[in-house]
Amino acid sequence: MNGYTTITINGQIIGLRFGMPAVKRISEKVKFKEGEEYTEADFSQFLYAGYLNNCLVKEMEPTLCYEDFYNFAEEAFYTKKDVEGISKVITCFNESRIMKAAIGEGEKKSSTAKQSKKSGKR
Repeated sequence: MNGYTTITINGQIIGLRFGMPAVKRISEKVKFKEGEEYTEADFSQFLYAGYLNNCLVKEMEPTLCYEDFYNFAEEAFYTKKDVEGISKVITCFNESRIMKAAIGEGEKKSSTAKQSKKSGKR
């Protein structure tokens, strides 16, 4: 998957692209701790980062602001509205090339560390 999907915000179909610029912004804005669930504020950062990345790639000026994405996420979280759309965005992010590459690197490092421990190397 190329890390691209769409959602509808304020009656507009908005493209979201999860490439390196989006991942960088998400890592700066979302401080996730293992065992905790994402909040609507976290999810709105995912959406906004994907939107800004898409605008960058298409060389267009953003027309929506962070508040639009926060309002969308808040409504979705508290009314359980558009659960399918939210799942689509999360799946798109997780299956994007950049995340698959990051997960692959993490697995390689973990595997190398396990092999080093077994062989006594550091």
